[in-house]
Amino acid sequence: MKRIALIFSVILCCFAALSAEPNLSQDQIDRIFNAKVKMMQDQLDLSPAQTERFIPVYRSYCNEVRNLFHSHPRPDKRAATVSSDAACRFVLGNLKTKETVLRIQQKYIPKLSKILSPQQLLMFLKVESNIQHQIMGEHSRRNGGNHMRNR
Repeated sequence: MKRIALIFSVILCCFAALSAEPNLSQDQIDRIFNAKVKMMQDQLDLSPAQTERFIPVYRSYCNEVRNLFHSHPRPDKRAATVSSDAACRFVLGNLKTKETVLRIQQKYIPKLSKILSPQQLLMFLKVESNIQHQIMGEHSRRNGGNHMRNR
């Protein structure tokens, strides 16, 4: 029950941030980050010593990923007409963003391997992905299924 309440609070916190567009206050960024850290602690079963070492590395990772996504505007997919060229540019840009996310992850895995056990490291990206899916699922649900709303 405690875990469900935590997940729900993370989703609500993140939804509030998502609906506020990319111009988040530092307080909102910190609340989201702290909720994500709490989920990581619980799901990876981090010790207090691991958590202390994990937080600065994870904060840096989250900042890089967040900055990447906020630097790439998304088109309004509800637009009645989209040219073939515009759609192509969007898809190619999206693939380029995914490549950059992979490079960021590759950069941080060696750093995390010095903090996390092998089992925790294997679970890290899965837990991170689950958190993001929960956030996007809640955002989509609250926006009538349109989770890719124009930012």
